[in-house]
Amino acid sequence: MKPRKSISLAMYEFKIKKDDNKRKYFEFDKIPQPNSQNEHYDLFNILKQIIKDLVDSGELLKDKSEKSDSGKRIYLEKFEIKNRTIYGQVEHGHFGNEQIIKHVPTNSKKGVIGEDDGVFEPYYFLLVVPKKHQIGCLILERKGNIGIRNIFQDAILRGLVNYTEYAQYKITLHRAVPKELKEWFYEKGELLNLKYYLAKVPEDYVDETKFVSGKVETTIKVDDKQPTTPKKFLERNKDNLLSFGGIEYEVMRVDSKYKGKIKSFTITNPDTLIPYLDVTDELKDSDLIKGNPKLGSIDNIAREHVKINFEKIWQAEGDNEND
Repeated sequence: MKPRKSISLAMYEFKIKKDDNKRKYFEFDKIPQPNSQNEHYDLFNILKQIIKDLVDSGELLKDKSEKSDSGKRIYLEKFEIKNRTIYGQVEHGHFGNEQIIKHVPTNSKKGVIGEDDGVFEPYYFLLVVPKKHQIGCLILERKGNIGIRNIFQDAILRGLVNYTEYAQYKITLHRAVPKELKEWFYEKGELLNLKYYLAKVPEDYVDETKFVSGKVETTIKVDDKQPTTPKKFLERNKDNLLSFGGIEYEVMRVDSKYKGKIKSFTITNPDTLIPYLDVTDELKDSDLIKGNPKLGSIDNIAREHVKINFEKIWQAEGDNEND
């Protein structure tokens, strides 16, 4: 059986305000229209319009910071509406380099991917835009270390500037550290493993071995006779958190166990938890098509995590419009 790819959910919160105002945010269904005291925009309807226009256009979208004509691209494949939520899939891939296609079991050449061709995979997204509230939730799927935040943010959340009537408004996006990660697995969970990652080989290794490229990964199993929590371990070792065996790593991945469940999360400095929820083990084989989650399956999982992590927001709404 082939090993599964790692599937995780990145969680963010967003707000909307006028572009020239640093502090005043609006309730999503009461965004004041210019030159009117009684008429309001609804961000839910605005986002529906932006996403529908992008789906209809079939346009390949790129990160605006990317200067070359090649590189990563996404296009919106499909979306659906459920109450005050918009969810669906984008196709994500890249092009620009010729690559050989091989049949791995026989090591035989099957063809070539040209410079203008790309390989694309589906990535899930969920936007929750509750009424009578100023904080919404965005969830984006990640596969391994690959995510779609920058391109999605440029295309959807910054897409307001492409519409004259909405150009004066700005959507802000910030990472939301999931409550279950912070309060359960980080503060109370049992630390199981530490996994250090470095995307390139250190220069002294290159000089010694003549390697020109590569990556370094180190996994450390924690002594189960001396159990500790991730929080306690990180606080004790915050001064040299990403240093091990003479190598300065870029990222640490932590495996933690709480009430029989195991979760992984990522840390790049002692004070920051990166809000990725590993849901690989929550997906059954029947939830996958060729290694990728079915839309309905990953949507059900994502909504459960929204309820856990935004419970107070939904309770304040006084209804179930956001489910």
